Amino acid sequence: MYRKIQTSERHWQARGEAEGPRTATGEPGRSDLGEGVLPGVVAELGELGPGAVITEAGLARMFGRHPASIKRAVSRGELPRPCKLLGAPTWTAGAIVKHLEARLAQVQVEAEKLAAKVQKLRP
Repeated sequence: MYRKIQTSERHWQARGEAEGPRTATGEPGRSDLGEGVLPGVVAELGELGPGAVITEAGLARMFGRHPASIKRAVSRGELPRPCKLLGAPTWTAGAIVKHLEARLAQVQVEAEKLAAKVQKLRP
């Protein structure tokens, strides 16, 4: 069973940040759970231009996750591999969106193959 973890200001200060993630309206909280924003929607990524450079810390803040979660997502192939810029892992918004679109297309193809296989095997 999962439980929601509340993050205090002290936690963010210990991490060297003045405050934690912000909602789309600028209020403290998870970036994808702001008032008037659908849960699970990362609007900031869509609002950036395709050439916008995003650091690992920025991406973690955007998704409301810890930077270690971003590293694990890269190792699982959920995010594209970053390049180093001034020693920090970075992406462009366009590269992230392109990677997600490619993964969605791959899943669609696999679903169509499975549906065709099931249809073929039906009596």
